[in-house]
Amino acid sequence: MSDPLQLTIERPKVVYRQIGEQIRRLIMSGELPAGTKLPSSSELAAKWQTQPATIHAALAPLVKEGLLTRVPKTGTFVCKRSVRLTDVGVYYDSNIWRNQASAFERAVHVDLARLLESQRINVHVWFDPRGEKQRGKTWSKLATAVERREIQAIIASEVPDDVVNWIRSLPILTAFFTNAPVANRVHLDFDQFAEASVAELKKQGCRSAGVISTLEPGKPASARAATVNRDFYQRFAECCAQEGIEVRNDWIRMAKAFVRDESQEEFGYKEFKAIWNQSARPEGLVVFPDTSVPGVIISVLEQRVNIPLELKLVVHKHAEINFLCPFPISTLTSSTALIAESLFAQVKRQFEGEVCEPIILPFLPTPG
Repeated sequence: MSDPLQLTIERPKVVYRQIGEQIRRLIMSGELPAGTKLPSSSELAAKWQTQPATIHAALAPLVKEGLLTRVPKTGTFVCKRSVRLTDVGVYYDSNIWRNQASAFERAVHVDLARLLESQRINVHVWFDPRGEKQRGKTWSKLATAVERREIQAIIASEVPDDVVNWIRSLPILTAFFTNAPVANRVHLDFDQFAEASVAELKKQGCRSAGVISTLEPGKPASARAATVNRDFYQRFAECCAQEGIEVRNDWIRMAKAFVRDESQEEFGYKEFKAIWNQSARPEGLVVFPDTSVPGVIISVLEQRVNIPLELKLVVHKHAEINFLCPFPISTLTSSTALIAESLFAQVKRQFEGEVCEPIILPFLPTPG
């Protein structure tokens, strides 16, 4: 019989990815049936003329996906493959119940639970009760459930990088709503938000514009967020310059420190007041995220600003989360239902043996 592990390695392509993809294909096709014991890493390295570390890097994602299992002092075996997804865990920290801004996470959860249940998948919810510092380390309770194969995948939304890292280290399928640079992530397209907001202001005839946003510097433990968010402001300024729209530094009201969820409405209120008390004011204003918008609306009413005659407003909104606004505004809308669908799609792709790529979702303009 031919040797199914007689693989052809194409150099200079990334070797460990080639090995991982070919073994995944052999498992999915049944050429490596359940119970098959793989040769040791050193034997495979000699067979494919590479290093044992390369073999380990190739097999680690397959262990994570549940295609392989490592038995200490025994070897690596092909797992018996589940016919379908039946049990998915959803991870949250306890802050989901503590503040107004977590309405987003609760809405995502409702949509995700509804979607999974429609697919006859059991939803296992894990609320991490630990403090902020402790949450950056592996939660033994969840790790034990993974080891016992009580769940087949973990989905986590709005978690910082250190939480992403330890969840990803578990031998299980994962998907995240995050801006961390992981292949199985879902996130929003902030470049497109900048472009669409400027296009909407231009369409309404604005010759000058400002921004109120809590995007800077990002969530704790996410060093990358500051760079991502600075790119948003830079892209906004570039789009305004291309459209001939004036932007002044005093009209860019970004957070100078992390704004906790419960304070974002107050942030919107104060920053709008600061803009409107200036001698020179913009004709258009963009507000992100939706949790800052109610504060801006209160400040607009208090200052007795005539919307849209004195100022055009373009604000972020989740389609499933409403707020009261007594004057006409334009919205750039994201969808918690689409986020939930995309998170499930990332898990399903991995379960079916496909290679994941990030899903970056656009904002949809809705004129007021």
